[in-house]
Amino acid sequence: MTLPLLTQTHEYQSLKTLAGSVADLPTLFSEDAQRTEKYAVEFGDLYFDYSKQRITDEIQSALINLAHARELPKTIKRMFSGEVLNTTEQRPVLHVALRMPKYKSLMVDGVDVDVVQQVHTTLDKIESIVEQLHKGEWKGHTGKATCDGGCLVKRMDKQPSCDPFCIEYGWLTTQ
Repeated sequence: MTLPLLTQTHEYQSLKTLAGSVADLPTLFSEDAQRTEKYAVEFGDLYFDYSKQRITDEIQSALINLAHARELPKTIKRMFSGEVLNTTEQRPVLHVALRMPKYKSLMVDGVDVDVVQQVHTTLDKIESIVEQLHKGEWKGHTGKATCDGGCLVKRMDKQPSCDPFCIEYGWLTTQ
């Protein structure tokens, strides 16, 4: 089932109307002494305080309604399973693979390639390069240790004690 355009939904229009009528933050805080506690959540060691956003109970409820209308829980499950969600490029969105631990697996489109393992192989290479940089083992074209990590776009004067460097990177793709 194809969902209607977001901006054409009743839920979006309701949210847009509510957003236009929200008071400024000083007013919101002065009207609700419990605002910081009400608009904050904890997950283990993570504390997320969104009280400093222009949100009210009505807006929070409207956001939840919009999420359900857009089938967000179902879409999250589809994202974690590697289904094609990027309709422009006809490919999965693989943001989740960047955050999955090495022991997890994510197969895409029935292809016998584990995207999580590809991501961790690349992350391991990056870690190795960073360790070599920190130890002064990564050498530049003059044979000196590199320094000042970053990508050089134009010619710069080199420091006499080391070579600046650039690491070119590409996108991890499943195609």
